[in-house]
Amino acid sequence: MKFAKEIVEYQTQIPIDAVVAINSEGLDAILDVASPLNINGSYVNASGIDIIREEQSSGGESRGDAVLDIVRAVAESATNPDKKTAMINVALDQYSKGNIVMTPQGSFVGLLASKGIENIL
Repeated sequence: MKFAKEIVEYQTQIPIDAVVAINSEGLDAILDVASPLNINGSYVNASGIDIIREEQSSGGESRGDAVLDIVRAVAESATNPDKKTAMINVALDQYSKGNIVMTPQGSFVGLLASKGIENIL
């Protein structure tokens, strides 16, 4: 988590006070309730890894750009109140299972409540 924080700060030149990490199981659980996702004008229902691989192979995007496409699509999906509620519930469930972690430890629920899922992705 320390290295992730340093990488984000280096890449953005913005100091951050928290890092959220999500494994593929947690991501896919959220994508399942957020789908279909509008990825660059096409609606898809797929795992995060499959979306990233497709974006890299067909669009020639970097892994980082493909991840940002997913983030934008999930944020767009969260504008639907029903999907947003479902995504929050799934995120909390995945957090309790250890598929989402955050430093400082224990602050994920507060962040989710104060910022909303579309703002933390």
